[in-house]
This record gives sequence, C-alpha cells and structure tokens, in this order.
Amino acid sequence: MYSLDVFIGLDLAGIERRPSGIAILKKSEIIINTIYSDKEIITRILESKPIVVAIDAPLTLPLTSKIREVDRLMRKIGYKVLPPGFPGMLKLTIRGIKLRKILEKKGIQVIEIHPFSIIKALGFNNRSDFIKWISNKFKIYGILNIHTIDSIAAAYVALLHHYGKTFYVKAYDGFIVMPYNRLIFKNLNDICLSYHMKKHPLVAVDVVILTEKGIVLVKRLNEPFKDHWALPGGFVEYGETVERAAIREAKEETGLDVKLVGLVGVYSDPNRDPRGHVISITFLAEKVGGQLKAATDAKEVRVFSTIPSKLAFDHKIIIKDALELARKLGYKNLPKFED
Repeated sequence: MYSLDVFIGLDLAGIERRPSGIAILKKSEIIINTIYSDKEIITRILESKPIVVAIDAPLTLPLTSKIREVDRLMRKIGYKVLPPGFPGMLKLTIRGIKLRKILEKKGIQVIEIHPFSIIKALGFNNRSDFIKWISNKFKIYGILNIHTIDSIAAAYVALLHHYGKTFYVKAYDGFIVMPYNRLIFKNLNDICLSYHMKKHPLVAVDVVILTEKGIVLVKRLNEPFKDHWALPGGFVEYGETVERAAIREAKEETGLDVKLVGLVGVYSDPNRDPRGHVISITFLAEKVGGQLKAATDAKEVRVFSTIPSKLAFDHKIIIKDALELARKLGYKNLPKFED
C-alpha cells in the first residue's frame, strides 16, 4: 500500500516560541522533531516535498461566534475540539491559516485534523496505546513527547487521506479530516449539514470545465452519491465571491487553474441535495493551467469526451445547460452524453 510518497503531520503551537511537533512519514519510517519558527516549519516541509500536510490547528475562522459549525458537528459525534474563538486558540488559528496559504501556493494539499480525535477514532483510549500500535507499523526516529506523538497521528491520517481511507466532517465554514470508522460514519450524514440548514439554505458553486479533450468530472469520495461522477464544486466561504469560490473549488478538486467564461445558471430545487437545501450557482470555465489531480472530496478526476450516465445530484441537467451555453459562445467539438 505504501509508496515513496511523503506525508507530514504538524502539531502546531499558537506562537513560535512554543514547540510544535513535526512528523515526516516516508515508506516505513516516521522521523519526528520538535520545531519552532514558521520559517523552520516551511523550510522543513518544502525540503521533504510531501503530497499531503495534516495540521493540528483550525484552518478557518468562525463566521458569527466563537465556535464554527464544523466544531459543533465534531462535538455532536463525540469529539471535543477547541474552537478557534476560545481563549488561546485565535493565535493558533491565524498561524495555521497563514501556513496553509503558503503551502497551498506551493501546490501542497493541506488538511485540518485533530490528533486526539484521530487516536480515539482508531480505537485507542490514550496516546501510549496509539504509539505502541503504530510502532509496529513504522520505525519511529526521534524523541517522543506529546507534540511529536500528535504529529505522528496527523501524518498517519495524511497517508490514509491520500489512499481514500478518511472522511470529512464538513460544514460551510470548514472541514476536519478523520480516519474512516464505520461507527462514526453510519449516522454522520444525518448530522452533517442537516441541523444548521433548517433555517437557511446554503450557497454552493459548481464548475463545468471545458478542455480540448472534453469536460472535467470528479468521482465523489463520500456520500451522498459516493462513486458517482460529479462536477467539481463546493460551498462558498464567508466573505468570498461566488466567482472566487468557483475558481478555488476547481483548483482544490481538480488541480486545474480555470478562467470563468459564463454563468450557466442558478439551481435552487430544495430537493436537489439529500443533505438539505443547497443552492448551486454554476459557471462555465476553461482550463488555463495546472495539472489534473484529484483532491479534497474527489476520489478520482478525469476528462470525458463522452459524459457518463451515472451523475450525482442534478448535474445531468446542469451539464446539458452548460453545453447549450458553450454552443452559443462558439465552442466546437463538445462532449456528448453516452447512450
């Protein structure tokens, strides 16, 4: 299962004078260290060339209160996380967001995790039992302490995430990656998004990306519509324009840089998403750069010259509308639906 790919876990401290733990997982080895400054962290990560970096810190700010909706979801399924607005957490959150943006600009996937929730989800009651278990899987080099142990848990989930063995606890204001656990996942869809949608619908974007060879679709990693092909897209963040959200989601889910060329439409059927009322604002876009690579909620990403029939949500309707717009704009050799 494991390759020469590198995965990094970072147990981040709120300020630079306090120790952060870093774990670099490669093949059958995990190298751990205590680290301090942002410069040292970034240098160590870039030198290691990881595929995924998992950071123990909130990577988004709450929108209206001290606690994010995603933190409420974590607590609802039994995992007590400290929200960004709590005392001492704001500095950590701002530092985490800063590092995330720097690393993402370098093309590195960054995910938010919570180490003790990971340890608990894996079936262990404490860090000591977790270390005994994972020491049988990997050779660990370095000094163990609470920071480096938590960084090991983070690095391990970064590895699992790359191989599709994680799921998202996700709300409109952030997501936390957890190792797949049937007991957690069984009722998660009833919890996730549903309870905070009761008053207001959520706003999402979808992007129909045209390339010289066809249309870009992603295969969904999680329910609903697991293993169905879908348009790349996601929720609009607070303070973000829908255009900016569309460009960001396209990059996050496909690895591609896109230019928006038109508005396909607004899709607001309350029943279009089984999780709750989600309004989709959909754009037509052209690929202008980047490399095709699945990430975040995408299990796989592919360019289709013939559009598959197994599509998620109402994306068949959306794609038909998008292709009609593309014809009006003068695009040729557009993909067709399979019979």
